[in-house]
Amino acid sequence: MLSKIKNRLFKKNNNVHLLIDELKKVRSINTCLVLYGSPTEGNWLGIANATKALYPDNSIEIPQWYSNPVLSEKESCN
Repeated sequence: MLSKIKNRLFKKNNNVHLLIDELKKVRSINTCLVLYGSPTEGNWLGIANATKALYPDNSIEIPQWYSNPVLSEKESCN
């Protein structure tokens, strides 16, 4: 999954290493990893805030553009 995130989301962005480090940190202390899309509109902000409140230690924000996820459902479930 890390390689999918790196290849699909961060082709021109150097922040991929920060996300991978954060993913590894969460996975080392939790059995559950919760990914949520970055808030791009009001409703998504509520979802992001609720996710962070429910899963403060094992949630990670991943980029999305215009409220559309960049990973397919199949890719995000692997």
